[in-house]
Amino acid sequence: MARGSSIGRVFATRSMEIRIPMTDIQVAELGLRLGYSASSEGSAVDARIPANVSAVFGVDRQEWLGYLRSVDASIDQQTRLVYATVLVEEPFTNTSQHRVPLVPGLFVDIELDGAEKVAGVQIPRMAIRHGNEVYVEEEGVLRKKAVTVIYTSADFAVADPVKSDVKGGDLVITSPVPGAFNGMTVQTQLTVDTQSLAVPEADEDKESLTDNDSSSVSNENTIETGA
Repeated sequence: MARGSSIGRVFATRSMEIRIPMTDIQVAELGLRLGYSASSEGSAVDARIPANVSAVFGVDRQEWLGYLRSVDASIDQQTRLVYATVLVEEPFTNTSQHRVPLVPGLFVDIELDGAEKVAGVQIPRMAIRHGNEVYVEEEGVLRKKAVTVIYTSADFAVADPVKSDVKGGDLVITSPVPGAFNGMTVQTQLTVDTQSLAVPEADEDKESLTDNDSSSVSNENTIETGA
């Protein structure tokens, strides 16, 4: 065997670290910052964020409880993602509950719960135009309203209630409106499931905004464990 050759790999059994990719939006939704590090004392600034780790082996799903240990202080230049580390302590113990230990190479799901409450106005994401504007129907006419988006999900956006011109209960137009302008006359037409706006040569959908008092954010990723 040549000098310097690798003869094996050694893994620690006391704890398991799991690297997870996160978008900047997910980091913000969790109330985190770049360079975050969980404090062992659990201070108000760096209290531990629980992480639910689960995996399917065979036909059974098993779960382990860990916590978010840290968030990198850099952004990947190619993917624009931020990487964080979840720590699970004693991954090889408690075999009565876990038939399979949390071993390196096992693919798992990670769920992080954000405790930070964010007040805002929930808007259908498709209603956001040009990144900071929505069309609202008021007394039969179209009005353009500026919004400041706090964060978005797959279907909805949450707007800052102070910095935005919309409020809970407003009716927003979600479908395209060619040549839309302030004061355009629209006619409301009720349908079975939703209310829609009719504008010249087009039927426009409208949805009611709802107040969003709090946000519980989850981040789920399929990742590979490593020591």
